[in-house]
Amino acid sequence: MKTILFLSLFVSHLTFATIVPQHEFVLGDDWNNGYPEKKYHQVLDKIIEIYEPIIQSKGGTLHILRDWRDGSVNAWAWRIGQEYHLEVPGGMSRYHLINEEAFILTVCHELGHLLGGAPARNRAISLEGQADYFATTHCAKRVLPQIEPYKKTTPTQDMQNLCARENDRDLCYRILSGSQSLSNYFASIARNSFPTLSQESQRQVNQTLTTHPKAQCRLDTFKRGTFCHKNEGNVSFDDPKLGYCTEKDDLKRPRCWYFAK
Repeated sequence: MKTILFLSLFVSHLTFATIVPQHEFVLGDDWNNGYPEKKYHQVLDKIIEIYEPIIQSKGGTLHILRDWRDGSVNAWAWRIGQEYHLEVPGGMSRYHLINEEAFILTVCHELGHLLGGAPARNRAISLEGQADYFATTHCAKRVLPQIEPYKKTTPTQDMQNLCARENDRDLCYRILSGSQSLSNYFASIARNSFPTLSQESQRQVNQTLTTHPKAQCRLDTFKRGTFCHKNEGNVSFDDPKLGYCTEKDDLKRPRCWYFAK
């Protein structure tokens, strides 16, 4: 378990956001997928290349703490004033249920806490479901086309059906493959069965969740973001409608975590 103390004259409290709830799992050799250290650094370098100018345009600085040797299968995001921080251990890229696209979505999710907009805590840190929605609506579409795939995606029948009308089917397959892989990991932590792309959660909340949704709900959010094409530059921490799909039910934030008043 990581414990980090932050001191700030201007912030009374800070939100420390993770891809999954805090847990003690650390990668062992039996669960290593063989992902190379070189690729791990290439992905993080590309994230910096793409998002550092965006954060600088907001008056901020991007800081990524990376440690290939750290076997923690998790990732973290936080802000101190105008400093935007990510911590991305090497274990998150090497876990056996995680493919490269899922690793990239993990980093995109953490960026989503910092840049994803409303709904958010303190108008500064996007909620878990919102970070998921940002990850596929915006970030993955920026990053994946600039990363040579570690392994070619073999689409399932569900992926082929869902991506049939997309202009860039290969990108669509990669986003959905990463979404499925990452959501399988979420389910494994909760010791639940893996979620599916062919159905969605039937849960409907009465207020927006501030915690991590269940794996099927998160996969639903990733999937809807895959097919939502909006301008990232319009994202707002004041208005959740800006930069995201709000009209078509199969594209907007799912009711399993989001409640629109």
